[in-house]
Amino acid sequence: MGLWGKPTIVNNVETLANIPQIILNGAAWYKSLGTAASPGTKVFTLVGNINNPGLIEVPMGITLREIIYDIGHGIPNGKGFLFAQLGGTTGGILTSEHLDLPLATETLRTIGSGMGSGALLVVDDSQCVVDLAKNFVEFFNHESCGICTMCREGNGRLLELLEKITDGQGRLQDIELMENLANTMMRGAFCGLGQAAPVPILGCLKYFRQEFIQHVSDKFCRSGKCTIHSAATTQAA
Repeated sequence: MGLWGKPTIVNNVETLANIPQIILNGAAWYKSLGTAASPGTKVFTLVGNINNPGLIEVPMGITLREIIYDIGHGIPNGKGFLFAQLGGTTGGILTSEHLDLPLATETLRTIGSGMGSGALLVVDDSQCVVDLAKNFVEFFNHESCGICTMCREGNGRLLELLEKITDGQGRLQDIELMENLANTMMRGAFCGLGQAAPVPILGCLKYFRQEFIQHVSDKFCRSGKCTIHSAATTQAA
């Protein structure tokens, strides 16, 4: 049973928007766009550290480099690319090694990622990965309904550990603990939010683990955005 106890069709609006064009132009025309396995186009919301943000429609299979530097006109103030998050807050992390990866369902699946909502957040190299990971977890901790223990307690504990690390109180074993906790949440949470909440932090740990270690071992934040940096500056003075 669906809405009001009636049979209900649930479709993505983007899917419905493609139907008139396919009827008017034919399936062959639609398949001429994109890739063989992922035909057509995709709408992305391009946001973050980007010169030309906005809503864009591009053929499936376009690369991240083309979106950022051709359509988005690059990163402001000549800063470098750190990573992109694709698919909204629960999306996977794409780094410089993925700049030339075709953005299509079949290729993203090989790295454990997907397009999700189509939100594409670009992050420049002046940002702190650990601080951003904490922001991601703060969002999920707030959004959790609280019914599921894995999501409720898991996000709360992840946030505590990240706050310790950004404040300069973290331990190396906290990094491994976060990783184990995140994987447990993915397996045991009741709903999609709880299962997907750990995805961005696991991506940050996979690709930027050294930055977490640097916060813990050296008590140093490369970007100067964490409390740990302020404390170190005060002590040095």
